[in-house]
Amino acid sequence: DMKITDNYLRTFIGVDEQSEIPIFQRRYEWKEENVLTLLDDIVLVANNNEDGACHFIGSIMYKSSGLEDGVEKRTIIDGQQRLTTISILLLALEDYLNQINPKNVGGIKRITKYQYNSVNRDSCFCLKLKHNGPDLMAYSNLMKDRSSIDSAPDNPCVQNYSLILSELKKRKIDPMIYVNGIERLRIVDILIEKSDDAEAIFETVNTTGLDLTNAEIIKNFILMTIPASRQTNLYTTYWYPMESHFCGAKGSKDFDAFFKYYLRTVTGKEVD
Repeated sequence: DMKITDNYLRTFIGVDEQSEIPIFQRRYEWKEENVLTLLDDIVLVANNNEDGACHFIGSIMYKSSGLEDGVEKRTIIDGQQRLTTISILLLALEDYLNQINPKNVGGIKRITKYQYNSVNRDSCFCLKLKHNGPDLMAYSNLMKDRSSIDSAPDNPCVQNYSLILSELKKRKIDPMIYVNGIERLRIVDILIEKSDDAEAIFETVNTTGLDLTNAEIIKNFILMTIPASRQTNLYTTYWYPMESHFCGAKGSKDFDAFFKYYLRTVTGKEVD
């Protein structure tokens, strides 16, 4: 069963919750054109003076994972690309506002309430969005102290943060205009009941979006066959070292080619 509601994004991310990107999800991969289009849409809706003006950015599909330390846990099944980009945008807005008007404490608080939960900043439940897999450290360090700008400059999360911050400085638009626009974004809020198979739903949903690579399909199939408690260990011990070797920070077709040649060698058959 699913509970589907029309919701504001600000309502979805404005409560004490942590949305976790599961290990079987694809990595963050929004391109420059995707990011710039979102920035333009946000400014456009922010400057729309009509009553009830809003902009629809798609669906967020998730599964509730219960409460931990007073923070609601959610497993994101679909929508992680949008959530990650909004999170990075909010971070860039926070930094830009601190640069041009550090005395605007109210504005900074208005931004950070969508980024951090009301727990200790050292808590693992502090961030409203938690990544796993290859983007885990780059995203976490970016949010924590921006250290991944130097340690992982080729990571898409870091690249898009730098892109957005550069755009904010170039456009010289009041950062609170962007915040107004973000608060007018709407989503289709889709809650999957616990009895449903989130991994299988993820696989079905992704057949209608960007094509999964062969390596992603193989990874998802392997991880879906084992308990969640073992997924992280299997990924970090076996899969991630291979992925890092073949893909690097930007990703590559080499990983797909490796599996293609491996399967051809093992089976003796042509593999598309």
